[in-house]
Amino acid sequence: MVVLTTSTNKQNTFSLSIFPIPKEKGMEIDGEDSKIRGQYAGYMEEIRAVTWDENGMRYTIMMEQPDLTLEKMRQLTESMHLSSNK
Repeated sequence: MVVLTTSTNKQNTFSLSIFPIPKEKGMEIDGEDSKIRGQYAGYMEEIRAVTWDENGMRYTIMMEQPDLTLEKMRQLTESMHLSSNK
């Protein structure tokens, strides 16, 4: 699992977790009406988290900054890309 946290003004903006898609029954994403990066996504309003599967990995973003909207988070995900130290 990879966890990335971004901060502005000493306040976390969001946390991103990345791990292999769980194979267990009941771990499917419930979110057929919402998409992130072209993939079906689920949103848990209670904890302000959005989850989607992409290229064999599950991505979960927890929005920690109170004024960060779901729409702004969608926009931020579109500019995310894998990086490498190579």
